Amino acid sequence: MVVGRLVLSGGFAFVPAIILTTASYFVDEPQWHLALALAGAALVVYGTLVLIATGRNTDWVRAAAIENGGDCSLAETREVGQVLRLSPYFGFLIVFWAVYSQQTMNFILQGCQMDLRVGETQVSSAMLSMFDSIVILVFVPVFNQCLYPAIERCGVRLTILRKMGAGLVVAALCMVVAGAIEVARKESPLLEGLSSNCADASERLPMSAISVWWQTPQYLLVGVAEILVSIPSYDLFYSEVPESMRSVCQALNLLTTTLGSVVAGGVNSIFSFWVTTNLNDGALELVFYILAGLVLLNLLGFVLVARGFEYHVPDHSKLDLVSGYSPALPRATRRSRKPSGVV
Repeated sequence: MVVGRLVLSGGFAFVPAIILTTASYFVDEPQWHLALALAGAALVVYGTLVLIATGRNTDWVRAAAIENGGDCSLAETREVGQVLRLSPYFGFLIVFWAVYSQQTMNFILQGCQMDLRVGETQVSSAMLSMFDSIVILVFVPVFNQCLYPAIERCGVRLTILRKMGAGLVVAALCMVVAGAIEVARKESPLLEGLSSNCADASERLPMSAISVWWQTPQYLLVGVAEILVSIPSYDLFYSEVPESMRSVCQALNLLTTTLGSVVAGGVNSIFSFWVTTNLNDGALELVFYILAGLVLLNLLGFVLVARGFEYHVPDHSKLDLVSGYSPALPRATRRSRKPSGVV
């Protein structure tokens, strides 16, 4: 089947994308470095677009049923269709994880050239990633016990996809804030006679007179976005797929984290002339703004695709357990409905 081959080509496109993007880090020649990064990024875009396009309507899978001259039972084709209809969200998650990866990449580079002093010592700029974990620990129960029920009492039905959409909005806002902080950092005067502890002993990396703690909002926003996107994605790839495929689908969900890092690395490679050793000579804020634009473009596609999503109706006649003992996730009890315009 033509569509089936297209799906395979889209899925396998991510393999050479990872290889090419990784290889670009080991190439010193600027032209080859850029070429490998562009090729890797192009393959990720191709694979993502294929998954989005083919996952919106999985009726073509029925051609593999015995009743239609194929080799599979109707039940098997139905289960395959349930998995493939989630493929667009596999693609959408990649862009989110590219934003998430900034806290271990460009956020640290940015923090290295901010005022790291606490008393007589300099802290590590990587330390601020603790705020992401703090937000998750503190706000997951707050969201579940307070925020979500309060919103639903106002008449807004909170579905998995609506939470994920809200998370993408927060992710875009995070990149805008990070870009604004970078502009403020570059406009701040340099600290005379001081060098960042991120530099080697033989080098000097100037610090701007703006405290590294001004990065706190962007780390907090990453944490909030993770609550809204990552946690519902586990729910989506568990409760909306056949029981026999849940482990595989969770593995695919986790794969989006890796692919997001590949995209983030590819963006840095393509725009390496903006991500310089001394950020005062580059334009890191433009990288953040480009990522914000990618998230918004991703959000537009997400909304268009999610409007037609039908939630799975579980078979309550079967005992549904996770790992043998834990009860199924609460969202697995949703009733299937497809109201117009509801995600």
